[in-house]
Amino acid sequence: MTNIDSARVFVGLKPPEAVCQLIIRYQKYLQETLVNELPSIHLIEGRQPNFVRWTAEDSLHLTLQFIGSVSRQALDSFRWKFRERACQIEPFKVSLGSLGYLPKNRRNMRVVYLGVQDPQKNLDSLASIIRSSVLEQLGLVGDSTVVAVSDSSSSAVSHSGVNQSQGLIHGLDKLTAFSEREGQNTAFYENFHKLKESYPFLKETNSPFLPHITLGRLEKNAKLEERDSLASVISKTSLLNGSFSCSSDNIEWVVKSFIFYESVQEDGRSRYKILEEFHF
Repeated sequence: MTNIDSARVFVGLKPPEAVCQLIIRYQKYLQETLVNELPSIHLIEGRQPNFVRWTAEDSLHLTLQFIGSVSRQALDSFRWKFRERACQIEPFKVSLGSLGYLPKNRRNMRVVYLGVQDPQKNLDSLASIIRSSVLEQLGLVGDSTVVAVSDSSSSAVSHSGVNQSQGLIHGLDKLTAFSEREGQNTAFYENFHKLKESYPFLKETNSPFLPHITLGRLEKNAKLEERDSLASVISKTSLLNGSFSCSSDNIEWVVKSFIFYESVQEDGRSRYKILEEFHF
């Protein structure tokens, strides 16, 4: 259902159709392998295990920056900012990588993912540019802000947004404490603390960027033996080796755009509506 007043939004990448089809074939292979790995007592008449909600092909994506709920009136401002940034980016190549799960403790496993390899760290740079664009739109990046952060944090961020903007948040936290002691810029930092409550990503100061495509999410009631079986399958399965294998050419693609998505709940599942695609 679509909220008429606000939209839950994020920025991401959509792999080409051929890559998405390969991912779905790989996903089905994982499901078949999992059937053989699970203890027979958990399988009834060959039925597929139902403790993982597998991602549909039309929902496959790589998240660059989750934003959260914003008013629909603000969407055009975000679009304008992203169009401006897209003009500064050059296409680059990435490839599918290894299977993994999060968190890394299998007992708490919630997400099964396929990593995306990017030796030149172009995805990191793109994510940083997007993040800085969001911060600018929220009023947290400006000439005075950047100067202050540069003075108070070793992880400075330029106004153009080409460096890691996670350092900006860390710097703002340091600067907030300093300014509260000195009684400076009280209104700005009160606003910043309010924004942190509305936009959870502002609190994520130490989370490294992990480029990945979510293949499935575990149900909360998944049993430990089911998690163990899935972890075992993940550890033994590869795109390029084993009984499922494909050419390395098939797992590469050139990133030429990023997408502004809205997440909409339909029939108990999240569906991702494209608000606008920004080509490089």
